Amino acid sequence: MSDDLFSAIDALLERPRPADDLPVPAERERLRKAAQYTQEDLAKALKTRRETIVRWEAGTTDPRPPKREVYIAFLATLALQHGTVEPTEWLRRAQAAGLVRPIAQTPPQPAVGSRSDGVGAECSGMLSR
Repeated sequence: MSDDLFSAIDALLERPRPADDLPVPAERERLRKAAQYTQEDLAKALKTRRETIVRWEAGTTDPRPPKREVYIAFLATLALQHGTVEPTEWLRRAQAAGLVRPIAQTPPQPAVGSRSDGVGAECSGMLSR
């Protein structure tokens, strides 16, 4: 029984808290722009108004649940893809809370027409001369 209680408290402590679960406003905007999304794109996806996104990125308001968690997941995914330029405590909390999945690292695939030895088809003719 006490193990269950400790597990519940651990989960509670790992859950993002309003004080530190979002990056600073300028980083929110930078991440969105790095991924080439517009405020309108994000507003449509979150079923809100563009003005709301403007306020979140300006820091005049913060998102409230349930959109807050979705917005955190969006930003955390972008931070994993594009990097972040600030302390990453918010990102660590988002990952610990399961709000973002790690980006799968896939090995680069050979280009079409490339050989198994890494020499492209356009170069293979030169090597056989």
